[in-house]
Amino acid sequence: MTTDAIRKFLSEALKDELPGDLAHDEMSPPKRLKNKRPPATGYKEAAVAVVIGLHQEELHFSVIQRPTYDGAHSGQIAFPGGKKDPSDAHLVETACRECFEEIGLALDAVYHVGKLSPVYIPVSGFELHPFVYVIDAFPSLIPDEREVEEIYFLPLIKLLDEGNKGLITIEHQPSNTVFDAPCFHFGSVQIWGATAIVLNELKYVLRNRF
Repeated sequence: MTTDAIRKFLSEALKDELPGDLAHDEMSPPKRLKNKRPPATGYKEAAVAVVIGLHQEELHFSVIQRPTYDGAHSGQIAFPGGKKDPSDAHLVETACRECFEEIGLALDAVYHVGKLSPVYIPVSGFELHPFVYVIDAFPSLIPDEREVEEIYFLPLIKLLDEGNKGLITIEHQPSNTVFDAPCFHFGSVQIWGATAIVLNELKYVLRNRF
């Protein structure tokens, strides 16, 4: 599939009713299933950029690995993104700004094809809003040395392979708990938590086309 074709498909598909909980629940850690809605007040908003484009002549999407730090999302695989800044007029601006700050990728509005369902993350109190972009090809990217340990390009067709789903055992240091969580396996890159939840909804949308 070409980037023009997938851009056209997603521009239409993301206007339809999204699978939401149906896709989210499949990849949710056990605790999130009991607490998957934000409270009436007190939660924070964040946005991420889900970017699809050509890499080595095949469609890939990009993710980053967070550095190790004393926090809830230490070392995890994520999409470029972060907390909404007071200067951001809309969450889509948050996604674009954070993407540029974290990996040096400037996202033109023409490449924005839509938005996936928001995901509440109980462990950090954020409601995450995923905005989807289809670019022609990935340029050379520059990771922010403070916020990004590594940038990965993962094949989109692999996302649609049911064989790459599994479980991962998580040792969550802040809460001193151990649990099994659903995950996607992309070779040595294992994706769980909010990123896997977002990816599974994208998978639901795409499997109507591939």
